[in-house]
Amino acid sequence: MIIPFSEYMHEWLYSKDGYYAAMPDIGKKGDFATSVTASMFFGGTIAKRLISVIKSGFLSEKCAVVEIGAHHGYLLADMVQFIYTLNPKLLDTLTFVIIEPQEKIKAAQKRYLKESFGDIVKFHWF
Repeated sequence: MIIPFSEYMHEWLYSKDGYYAAMPDIGKKGDFATSVTASMFFGGTIAKRLISVIKSGFLSEKCAVVEIGAHHGYLLADMVQFIYTLNPKLLDTLTFVIIEPQEKIKAAQKRYLKESFGDIVKFHWF
């Protein structure tokens, strides 16, 4: 039986026994490293750009910041930390969203972000 590649990849990545179901280690000792795992300054760079496009009027200060497949949530956490440092009032108006289909990973993200920010910053999951 031939199935579309998109269906095959979705099954391989997100099924009950798929790649992300086991929440693989990411980084130097894990599967692969990304800019997020190497340094918090990647998130800082994105946060600085976000602040600049909000100040220019291109984006509303009430926009949503969305991360898809956030693994532990490090990128969004780094962005929040830089926004807090550079323009803390934006944390009152921005909405932070994570798109995550895996319940185990979502639970780990919620723990990490709760430990990092308590109830000061609100995050939403879809």
